[in-house]
Amino acid sequence: MKPWSKILFFTGLLTGNWGITAAEESAFESIFDGATLKGWHISAQTGHSRVSQHKSGGKWVVIDGAIVGSQDLPGNGGILITDASFEDFEIVMEMNNDFGPDSGLFLRSTEDGKAWQAMIDYHAGGNVMGIYGEGLEGKPHVRNYSFKQTVEEITTEPTGKPPIPLAILPGSLPYFWRHGHWNECRARIVGNPPHIT
Repeated sequence: MKPWSKILFFTGLLTGNWGITAAEESAFESIFDGATLKGWHISAQTGHSRVSQHKSGGKWVVIDGAIVGSQDLPGNGGILITDASFEDFEIVMEMNNDFGPDSGLFLRSTEDGKAWQAMIDYHAGGNVMGIYGEGLEGKPHVRNYSFKQTVEEITTEPTGKPPIPLAILPGSLPYFWRHGHWNECRARIVGNPPHIT
């Protein structure tokens, strides 16, 4: 397997319930046992770990069956990477992020954090599930909305070529992303160059 095809989580909150129906269960491989970080490792090789001079990659623990990521020093983020490598894959996860921190799901990541990021930028000016070329000169950078100062307010700002319009009415976002609750996210990456959905 190729080292660039790792799955990586960047300062996020994930659950041990990978949200799979019985019919789909046989098609998925569990990558989190719900109790430990076995099969995962922390990397401090990215720009997110500059504050620690690349000595630590954030704080990662399992609490109540969920992977919890946070800063270990003020301003020092980090990344959590699977030990196993994956090429073409779909990931299903549940998330319950706080509004404010920057987070993300890095697809096909290297140890130094070069990846196609499914954004989990749950903060003012950010968005959830846009695509960003992390460490790839910001290319691509595709989003169809941005949060304003609160989770209830968004502005539609399609980017990318071609721009992708928001598939829902802005006022209906709370029905699709429930602040303070667990939300299912899915990301799929196939091919090279990758096609991400």
